[in-house]
Amino acid sequence: MQEHTWIGPREGALNSAAGGGTLVSFPVLVWLGIPPITANISSSVGLLSGYLGGSLAYRRELSEQKRWVATFTIVSIVGGVLGAILLLSTSTAVFAGLVPFLVLGSAALLGLQPFLSRRLARREEKAKLAGQPLGLQGGISVWAQVGVLLAAIYGSYFGAGLGVMFLAVLALTVQEELQKLNGLKSLLSLFINFIGVIVFVSTGD
Repeated sequence: MQEHTWIGPREGALNSAAGGGTLVSFPVLVWLGIPPITANISSSVGLLSGYLGGSLAYRRELSEQKRWVATFTIVSIVGGVLGAILLLSTSTAVFAGLVPFLVLGSAALLGLQPFLSRRLARREEKAKLAGQPLGLQGGISVWAQVGVLLAAIYGSYFGAGLGVMFLAVLALTVQEELQKLNGLKSLLSLFINFIGVIVFVSTGD
């Protein structure tokens, strides 16, 4: 019997905590009277530990895709800086108006994760049955880099559901095993939040 490749309980818990934590922490901070942008930045700081744990859990898978890690890390850092600058340039009133849509969109992304994981697992199984193992073939497409850049901008701007967004982008542009894609999106999410926090701290926000 062909064995499915699923996210393990430990990795799943870490990714869920990191991806959905903002949907809990952000509304609570706003309810306590903290301005929306400040609450969003505070939530970004809180995501770091979750993404760090997820990246460490996938360190073996990450060591097998150094080429992707190198390219996408550069793209993610650029996007993270742009997203942080965009957030700091947004007025409190405008951001407050965007919040309901950002929260609803993030909730939809998190709801998409089980479906996306099952679809990727089926794709991997079909490739193995056909004797065509997944993996990097040829160069890294421009579409993959553009998708990662846009996800990075969003992740630094708001952050909730970033892991699922990354998984969707990678699923559409990269032919690779589910576990390796999970490791890659955890590491890139960590870099994006870290660079965002650096920008926020350096500007006094």
